[in-house]
Amino acid sequence: MFVKQIANWGEFMRKKIAITGGIGSGKSLAAKYVADMGYPVFSCDEINRELWQNSAYIEKIKALFPACVSNGKVDKNVLKSIVFNDETALKKLNETAHPMIMERLYSKMNNCESALIFAEVPLLFEEKYEDDFDVIIIITRALDKRIQAVQQRDGFSIEEVLKRISAQFDYSTLENRIKNLTAYVIKNDGDEMNLKEKIIAVVSNLK
Repeated sequence: MFVKQIANWGEFMRKKIAITGGIGSGKSLAAKYVADMGYPVFSCDEINRELWQNSAYIEKIKALFPACVSNGKVDKNVLKSIVFNDETALKKLNETAHPMIMERLYSKMNNCESALIFAEVPLLFEEKYEDDFDVIIIITRALDKRIQAVQQRDGFSIEEVLKRISAQFDYSTLENRIKNLTAYVIKNDGDEMNLKEKIIAVVSNLK
């Protein structure tokens, strides 16, 4: 009985923490800094890449978007060109992909032995997963800096970046969305070292 109580205390003390933010905000860099501190950090993007190797998942994509699949492989560029120009298509893709991604994410987090367990979740608010986490770390950044970052990373035009931003959660409404949550909002308004210091301060507070 005593051993069981100890185990329950350990479970009670574990915190599942989501790191999120809009495209180009710097959330992946923030997640890297957390990992550099020695904490487990899981990534929805990495899980998504794992699914591209899953035949059952590919069949689901083929059923939705036949033109995107050839010889058992998904042409991601074709898929992106479809979903980012058609809100209905994007909704169908998200409804298929996100439950599978989150199921795998929760499994990985539940099997992780750590007091603090982090996950980078890009579409946390869009898909209403915020209540599944004990704490949320939100990275915000000025629009022009986000556009510049995505252009440098992906080679997109300004119009392409703005199209992707418009398909995501409107962070100008963030205050209302997080008023009942345990959340830390980090402004990525300096250099990389400045962001790192802010991340370290938040994680230290969580300990």
